[in-house]
Amino acid sequence: MNTNELVQTTPIRYFSFLPYKISRLAERLIPLPVRHILFPSRFHLFSMAAVSEASPQLATVLLAHEKARARAWKEKNSRALEVLLAPDFLEISLLGRFSKKEVLATLIHSLTLHEFIISDPALVVASPEAAILTYRCIEDVTVSGQRITGTFHVAAHYAKRENKWVLLVWQITPTPC
Repeated sequence: MNTNELVQTTPIRYFSFLPYKISRLAERLIPLPVRHILFPSRFHLFSMAAVSEASPQLATVLLAHEKARARAWKEKNSRALEVLLAPDFLEISLLGRFSKKEVLATLIHSLTLHEFIISDPALVVASPEAAILTYRCIEDVTVSGQRITGTFHVAAHYAKRENKWVLLVWQITPTPC
């Protein structure tokens, strides 16, 4: 049995740390895309075996998208940002959870991005239409007069829709000192 056959036939047990009956219930109640977000390490083990040869090109494309997203924030260019985001986009940050509409209507105007440096990017290809780009970043931002500077971990979940990669979920989390 080759690696791809193993990947396709081996079910992922996301909730194996729970008693069996509870884990089966949780797997039925929590949709698969949410499981990937909640348990990226389990998904990472699954998907690394199925990474396609197009991954280096895809990594370059998605990294360019992330740089364009940062540039749009820095320039407060809501039109440029709107093109990069999926209609059902969700941003999760220290400030809360924001839909595409909330980001474009309010957040982009109340936040000033001074610096955004990306390092250590890694790509996980979930399927031909889904990929997760993770990286560390140094971010310097002002929100409502308060300056926030630090090192963060970012998970950018992309979906290919109408032959175009769009940002579906963007999560930024502070890294421990």
